[in-house]
Amino acid sequence: MIDCAIADLEDIRLDDDVQQAIQYRDGWTDKVQQRFEKYLVQCRVKVLKHTQSSLLFDRRHTIVTIPVLGFSSAVTFVSGYNISDGPDISLVVFFVSMVATILNALTTFLAYNKRSEKHLTTANSYSNLARLIEKQLFLPVEQRDSVGDSFEIFGKEFESINATEPLIPQSIDKEIDLFVAKKKASKNKH
Repeated sequence: MIDCAIADLEDIRLDDDVQQAIQYRDGWTDKVQQRFEKYLVQCRVKVLKHTQSSLLFDRRHTIVTIPVLGFSSAVTFVSGYNISDGPDISLVVFFVSMVATILNALTTFLAYNKRSEKHLTTANSYSNLARLIEKQLFLPVEQRDSVGDSFEIFGKEFESINATEPLIPQSIDKEIDLFVAKKKASKNKH
């Protein structure tokens, strides 16, 4: 999954031939173009990080929820036995019920499903912003919005999403940063 998303990162730079063919006007200089390309790369990397974070928290939610369901089902099954059958049954019901309650409280406290949703929503926001930037970059220069308007719109939107995004787990952040750095290094060699 990461390879597919990083492969997209390779395609964001315009070919030299294409860049030379674009005639800038109204402030659309090479530096402005590069800045928007940088926004685009940042958005795509953020999409990747938040998508991976969402998947991580979704897996964690599943890992904690399945035992809850199992123990809750066991409590229901065991409680069908007559408690007068012996103290062993009541002890089993108590133990299994206690484990189910603790795991259920843990699931609620950790809120992995909500964390997963927040990361997915953030990934979608960055993805939408990347699409808008791509549309702007690939329009003929004469059809683009003014540089000032574009920087204002994209800059504010990027900062807005960035300010409200949930924290990315360190392991994912490091893994993707390392992967992107390797891709950049290999691209610079060519």
